[in-house]
Amino acid sequence: MEKDYIKCLLELGCRCRWVAGDWEACSVSCGHGGISQRHLYCVRETSDLSLQPVDQHLCLPEERPDSERPCAADVDCPKWVAGQWSHVSLG
Repeated sequence: MEKDYIKCLLELGCRCRWVAGDWEACSVSCGHGGISQRHLYCVRETSDLSLQPVDQHLCLPEERPDSERPCAADVDCPKWVAGQWSHVSLG
């Protein structure tokens, strides 16, 4: 894989790098144990300083940022609460 990175650097005259998208919403709407994800892109910077997507094997795997992280909602999940039994009136 590092050979592909060096090829990108030497032949294409670029430095390929990872770009991360925004974090998505947490996978849970209440409580804990959720996962938040984001998209990762391997890009190269062109001579006009724009970013061009390239195949991900051209980026160094050890520089790849995390694409998932644990998350928790700020809201407790609803739960059932049992009250006292009441008398039934037949009427």
